[in-house]
Amino acid sequence: LYHGVSQRRSRFIGVLKNRNRWQVLINEGRVKKYIGTFKNEQEAALIYDFYSIGINGLKAKTNFAYDRATVISMIESYFEQDHAFNPALFASKI
Repeated sequence: LYHGVSQRRSRFIGVLKNRNRWQVLINEGRVKKYIGTFKNEQEAALIYDFYSIGINGLKAKTNFAYDRATVISMIESYFEQDHAFNPALFASKI
């Protein structure tokens, strides 16, 4: 800890620093699910949002504000792409 704040902490929900990469974890019901690690903190936050929206729909807590059409597009992509996510498709929306 540094001055009472963890060095792993991120300013985004569901994102933690793990050495030189950013780790994404999401709660799915009572189970914490590991999504992966990413080079960029903002990309990790976007990936968290995608999975949060895919799991929780319009009630999802997200790191960025999205319009309704983008949320619906993320939900459709979540189910059509077998839960795979391409951040490049949505990076311009944040």
